[in-house]
Formats: sequence, C-alpha cells, structure tokens
Amino acid sequence: MNFKDYDYKARKEKIEEILDNTDGVNEVSKLPRDEDFTYTNGYKAWVSSIFIDLRDSTKLITSNEDNEIAKVIRGFTSEIIEILRQDTSKEELKEIGIRGDCVYAIYSAPLKVGERKIV
Repeated sequence: MNFKDYDYKARKEKIEEILDNTDGVNEVSKLPRDEDFTYTNGYKAWVSSIFIDLRDSTKLITSNEDNEIAKVIRGFTSEIIEILRQDTSKEELKEIGIRGDCVYAIYSAPLKVGERKIV
C-alpha cells in the first residue's frame, strides 16, 4: 500500500464544509441506492439485519486440517447466502457480507415492527 500523511487541516476544512452544507434528513420507506448518498443529504429508514455464525467454529478450526476447514466454511457461506437471497428483491436486500465464519444480511424494512433475538 502506498500510504500518505494525513492532512488534518484539509480534513478539518472538509468536515466543516459537510457540516455547513448538510440538507435535511429525508424519511424514506426503503434504503436508497448507494449512488444516491452524498455528503450533503441524509436518509432515515428502518432496516432489518441477520447475522449467522458457524457454531463451534473455534473447535472446527483447532481440530481440522486447513483444507477441510476451508471446504466447510465455503459450503456453509455458499448455502447461507443462497438462503438469504430467497424471495427478496434488489430493493429489499441491501447487502450480504462475510466476516470470518459469519454471514450477515441487511434488508430494507418499510416499518418498525419490533426487535427479536433469535438464538
């Protein structure tokens, strides 16, 4: 990577410009597209998220060969991603991500219905 020095004076000016020029916050029923976000607009929307973690992954990693671990994690993430994509539109499903052995998804939610923790 090619790192450069952080110019805190220039960044301070940029932050002040953003703070001085921010439009209002628009309440919307679904998250906007990524390209609609700017440094001057704001959106308020409800979202829903799910995080799915591979159970006992520490034990899996410490007691198996790298090749076997990779196979299990690839199979797990592949199937979870397909399940998370089921019956959703591009407008509803905003993001799917993988962090280690965790797969997560973020969806637009038109209303605040409630919070539920699923264990």
